[in-house]
Amino acid sequence: QATFKKQKEINKREVIATVAERSGVNPEDCARVLDSFEDVFTEEITGSKWKNAVFEQIYGLLSLIKKKKNNKQSNLS
Repeated sequence: QATFKKQKEINKREVIATVAERSGVNPEDCARVLDSFEDVFTEEITGSKWKNAVFEQIYGLLSLIKKKKNNKQSNLS
């Protein structure tokens, strides 16, 4: 049986601050992006007929973010 560590839950303000710090993007821009992401994600979930589609959307988005981050790091080298 798998055991999971309970992680500290953070609120939206803390997410924005963390993303801003790690990305170097100002908090106001991070907040706009996060708000837009929430809107798009909600629309996609609402319009989805299949539960698996939600996970596919999340996986696809996270894969895209990771790819862009890796490309950005490669370009800085």
